[in-house]
Amino acid sequence: MGRAPSRRQTKIFNYLQDVPEVSVAELVKLTGASEATVRRDLLNMEKEGLLVRTFGGARCAVQQSLVLRTFEHRSMLQHDQKLAIAAAAADLIKPGMTIVIDSGTTCWHFSAQLKLKEIKPLRIITPALAVIETLGGNRRNRHPSGRGTVPDQQSGFLRCLIGFDFQQFSCRCSNSGL
Repeated sequence: MGRAPSRRQTKIFNYLQDVPEVSVAELVKLTGASEATVRRDLLNMEKEGLLVRTFGGARCAVQQSLVLRTFEHRSMLQHDQKLAIAAAAADLIKPGMTIVIDSGTTCWHFSAQLKLKEIKPLRIITPALAVIETLGGNRRNRHPSGRGTVPDQQSGFLRCLIGFDFQQFSCRCSNSGL
């Protein structure tokens, strides 16, 4: 049975939830402890399975996927500018439009702005799962399919491929081009 973590170790663990990897020097600054003390903490925390030591630092033992970490990191870069672009773009959208939203982080912020505005009717076509999750409606929504209805939480992939109609909350296939 392991011992209770110190406040310093708890601080290190919590910090590693927010960053993918940290150096010993950063942890010295964060905790105010000596380099030797931080290294001992990292050794003990690794034995407990809380982190993985790296050359000169540590990373969280349970890592998010590279795609998720990269998306989260990119979404915070130039955050204020992305929000401003997203808000300005959302102001240009009018009821009845059909729009295509790409998969970038600015596009994701744009989708959040669209959800806030509740513009209806609006047809959105996107390959971006983050956009679909943001715009995704509620669990009561059901989508017609060839074999009855598909609950909202199961139709995300279908919407991803063929679009999402906010007015009727329905999926539609079409052989015509965009």
